[in-house]
Amino acid sequence: MGLCPIQNLVFANEFSGNIVKRPVAIPADSKLIQYLHNTFALPYSKALKIVAEAYKNAMEQHIHPALVLAIISVESTFKDHAHNGNAVGLMQVIPRYHPNQVAEIGGVKRLYEPANNIRVGTIILHDYIVENDGNLRAALARYSGSYPSQVNQPYFNRVMSRYKKIKAMMVPEFSE
Repeated sequence: MGLCPIQNLVFANEFSGNIVKRPVAIPADSKLIQYLHNTFALPYSKALKIVAEAYKNAMEQHIHPALVLAIISVESTFKDHAHNGNAVGLMQVIPRYHPNQVAEIGGVKRLYEPANNIRVGTIILHDYIVENDGNLRAALARYSGSYPSQVNQPYFNRVMSRYKKIKAMMVPEFSE
């Protein structure tokens, strides 16, 4: 097993909001990759690619990568071809609600590609966090299809539980 390098990414410190550029490497045999392999029956190579995309896109949107991975685990259990009603892919993006983002990646079929789905899903999550003035509970309610005033408590609890578990398995600079 080797390393999956991610170079010159932007990481937003979730407490201070400071942005720092630094290279990151994800060990292929890390606890996180092992967890994804064992829990979701993901091949190591696929787990590495999904984690790398989650890191890259989360940092571009100033979101902790563990939150993106937690949402993927709850929404699709890491099945890139998941389809539930109108929701598509790893982050269960609903194309009709986000036509501009879907058009930017080349259409609905491209949402089944992990990199595109994570990109669009992370942009949507970021937009919901901003629209709700940083209120993660309201943003996750919106992401799950509820209105912010109707918080989906079970969904929020599942995402936050997975977030804490995943965050504890991340390389040290991202578990802070």
